[in-house]
Amino acid sequence: MLDQALSQSLEPRISRKTVRLSIDPARMKRLKDQEYKVMFWGSMPVFLVAALVKRLMPRSEAFHGTASEERRGVFAEAAHMAHTIIPFAFWR
Repeated sequence: MLDQALSQSLEPRISRKTVRLSIDPARMKRLKDQEYKVMFWGSMPVFLVAALVKRLMPRSEAFHGTASEERRGVFAEAAHMAHTIIPFAFWR
C-alpha cells in the first residue's frame, strides 16, 4: 500500500499528450523573430562602429579590385553587416 501511494506521488502530473500539444509552431516562430530582433538591435552599435571605421579607412585598389562596391550610408552599411552576420547564430 505504501509502495502504491509512493508510485502515484512520483508519476508526472502532466500527461505526455498535454506536453506534446503545448508546442505551438506559430509561437516558436514568433519567439525566434523576437530573438532575432533583440540580437539585431543589440549588435547594431558594434556594426555601426565597424561601418564608421570602414568608411574612414583609406581605400586601396589592391584590396577592392576593379569591381566597385555599392555605396550605402553608414546606417545602411551597419544594418547590412548585421543582417549578414546574425543568421550564423541560428545555424544548427
